[in-house]
Amino acid sequence: YCDTFTYPSRSTENFTHIFTSNHTPGYNFHWGTVQNASTLPISLSDQSITVKVNISNKSHRLKGIGGSFTDSFCINVKSLSEEAGNNLLRSYFSRSGNEYKMARVPIASSDFCTRTYTYDDTPGDVNLEYFKLAPEDYTYKIPVISAAREMSPHNLYLFGSPWTSPNWTKNDNSYTRGYMKEEYFGYWAKYLLRFLEEYRKEGIEFWGFSPFNEPINSLYLKQYLINNMQWLPMAHRVFIRDHLGPLLRASPFNATKLVTFEDGRLFLEYWLDRVMVDKAAADYIDGVSLHWYRD
Repeated sequence: YCDTFTYPSRSTENFTHIFTSNHTPGYNFHWGTVQNASTLPISLSDQSITVKVNISNKSHRLKGIGGSFTDSFCINVKSLSEEAGNNLLRSYFSRSGNEYKMARVPIASSDFCTRTYTYDDTPGDVNLEYFKLAPEDYTYKIPVISAAREMSPHNLYLFGSPWTSPNWTKNDNSYTRGYMKEEYFGYWAKYLLRFLEEYRKEGIEFWGFSPFNEPINSLYLKQYLINNMQWLPMAHRVFIRDHLGPLLRASPFNATKLVTFEDGRLFLEYWLDRVMVDKAAADYIDGVSLHWYRD
């Protein structure tokens, strides 16, 4: 069941449209109208707290809300009939749906895949001679992302994240644990930019990316069975400062945002205190990707 709706007309000066979603079929999307608080009759006591807002001093702008183009999502979309698949995407991305503006894209496999893979599983291929996108990219992710972009009335902000590097670059030859050996830092920087390049060839641009996913989480958990690559912040700042940062800035992708952390709130202060203290590394970092869990 895919809901769409008729986009409401512009609200009057003293009212705001409120959009809500719900998992109940037939009530997935709903528009309501609320009167702005400044126009409501309010009775204030002598002990009321006064809050002053300087509306001319603007800070961060919300870029958008969205989801993720994982293998599993795209496989399920493509398992539907063409009409049903388009209706599903329309309900998320179109003007008559949620109008999602952001979406995360795993760089190679993640925990929402049918198999484990990277784009360069040939041991020792430090020059990326055997690097190539996977069948999952060409069959599922690229077609679904392209269809969503066509349906969206906005520029779709795509954000890439790899769950792991090739196992031969890590200290324990594993996809689910282990650190990247420092000798492969330069290789990993070139690998990430090659991903951006290959997707650009398919007409898909990325707004931003991170060089990993949950680098600390698997150190915290004794059992971690999904694709993962462990990083400590001290090694990460070296990787950014000496490898990825300079390479990205000198590349055709120098407008692409580079973010750090990509993990749960429990580790945020520990990570940033040790990464951002290096001013040369911090200069290359555009933002922080924060996962909501473990407050």
